[in-house]
Amino acid sequence: AQGLRVVAIGGTQAWRIADELARAKIPVIVQPSQNLPGSLEDIGARIDNAALLAAAGVEVGIAVLGDAHNARNVTQEAGLAISYGLDPELALTAITLVPARAYGMDAHYGSIAAGKVANLVVWDGDPFELSQRPSAVWIRGRPIAMRSRQTELRDRYLPRVRVKRDEP
Repeated sequence: AQGLRVVAIGGTQAWRIADELARAKIPVIVQPSQNLPGSLEDIGARIDNAALLAAAGVEVGIAVLGDAHNARNVTQEAGLAISYGLDPELALTAITLVPARAYGMDAHYGSIAAGKVANLVVWDGDPFELSQRPSAVWIRGRPIAMRSRQTELRDRYLPRVRVKRDEP
């Protein structure tokens, strides 16, 4: 059908048909931590799936599939893909522009450009490192407070845990 957009979601064994997906220009959205064999049917699942797909010319997106509350882990998923061969620039595109394009929302989201919605995150370090946290966030051009009840409790109790741990 004309105007129909096809996107493969999951695709734990998509690397097997990477050339066909690339020729058909079908993007694949993967969750690298789930690209492991979980059953005999998934015996061909590979953790380097994203890198293999990208090398074949497939547009790769990275997401946390399933529950939306885990979306905060998308940079961890991208970091995992990087550790198994995906180029870091492609990983950034995989969590920003590729999903926006897959949903047909790339005219307004997914990259930094004049006229697009200004949702931005600034990191002090590598955003794909598990130990890093955002230092500043803007949603729709408005700054978001980086203090929350969770960060206040962390700052209050973490020093106590460290002191107890360091005691003999």
